[in-house]
Order: sequence, then C-alpha cells, then structure tokens
Amino acid sequence: MSAAQDYLRAYETPRFAQLAPNLNAACFSLMKLIPARFMVDQAEASGRLRQEGHIIETTSGTFGLAIAMLAAVRGYALTLVTASSLIDLKLRRRLEQLGAKVMAIDDPQGDGNQRGRLQYLQQTLQDSPATYWPRQYDSPENRLAYARLADLVVRSFGRIDCLVGCVGNSVVPDNVRHEMIDDIHWVGALPAYAMAHGLFRDHGLFMGPTSGAAALVGTWFARQNPEASTVVIMPDEGHRHSDTVY
Repeated sequence: MSAAQDYLRAYETPRFAQLAPNLNAACFSLMKLIPARFMVDQAEASGRLRQEGHIIETTSGTFGLAIAMLAAVRGYALTLVTASSLIDLKLRRRLEQLGAKVMAIDDPQGDGNQRGRLQYLQQTLQDSPATYWPRQYDSPENRLAYARLADLVVRSFGRIDCLVGCVGNSVVPDNVRHEMIDDIHWVGALPAYAMAHGLFRDHGLFMGPTSGAAALVGTWFARQNPEASTVVIMPDEGHRHSDTVY
C-alpha cells in the first residue's frame, strides 16, 4: 500500500463522539470510501479491473468523490455519469481536478434522469467492454464492505440496541436488505439543517445534512429509550454544503 493510499484510510475511519450518555456518533470525513475501496479491491483481485484500466459509475455525490480519489491514487481512468441537477460546480471541479471525466446528462424534469444516465453508461460499456462498473446501487459488495465499520463500532461500544443510518430518496438501491430495517423516519431539509448547526455549535462536529437527519432521529430514540445504547452514523463532513446548509 502506498503512502497516499494509506492516507486515504483516515477519510474512511470514523471518529467517535458522545452526544449523550446513551448516544454516540460515528463521524466520517468520507464514509463512501469504505465501499469504494472494497469494490475496487475486489475488482482488482478478480481481474475485472486491470492495471491502468477504466472505471465508469453513475453518481450524485460522495461515492463519485470517493472513487475519484482512489482512481487518482491507483492510476485508473474514470468517467462519472451524473445529471445536471445533481452536481454543483464546486464538486465538479474537485472531481475534474482528480482526473475524472464528468458527464452531466441533461435533466429537464429535475428528477436526476436516472434512465438517461444509465443509457449513457450502458453505451460506454458496449463500446468499451473492458471498462469496470462498480454498480454501487445493486452490487452486494457495497453492503459487504461495511463489515469493517460493524467491527469498529462493536469493539468500541459493545452491545448496540439501535443503529441509525441515513439514505437519500433519489433511487431505491437493489442491494438493500429491507427486512433488516425496523423503522423508517422521514426528515425534512430544515430540521436536518438545524440539527447539523446544533452538532457544530454544541459538539464541534462540522457535518453534512444527512448527518443532521440521522442525529435528529438518534436523539429522539435515545430520549425515548434511556436504557438503550444508540449509535448514529454520520457519513460526511459539511464542507460541500457550506453554501447551503451553513
């Protein structure tokens, strides 16, 4: 492992913070590096991704950033397919500075144009069969990657009664084990933003809005169940959202 790849490990290793006596948080700089690294490692080991190869993926944000960081370090060409409504100029510039080719598909309906993105991706795979597609939305490798996080959390806190995570609503992934989810809480943007502000003000945790949403639900559950041990997963920091959330 090179020094640069080892440095990236810090992005995917959580800092643990206690928010209340029975509430702890796993705070990441960039959690999506966990599945991105695992999937690339598996592809290299199986021969699906060869030296100086090409990776293509559809993304709306942090998974694209994670795969771009890995591709830059490991010497892969990378094409990221997104929609014009899903990517902001600052993120696009960061991705391009990492060497990624960013294809922003027109999105006249403002719904992410998932069909258009997949059509472009499939055409690229047809033209270049050796291209590797991680398939973040349906590959079981995505969820299997989080075994490392589970081990870290259990070793740090022991028994956990409630684990709170977060998911967006732009797509329903095929690799989610829905039967393992006990409760679903819908959180609006403004309460999530307010909680993110509170995390920064009260705990010095500069996190993104999805972290705010998860912390809001985790705080509610911890108050309702004072004897239970609750852990909240906070997937990324607030830098990308400094012009919106903050």
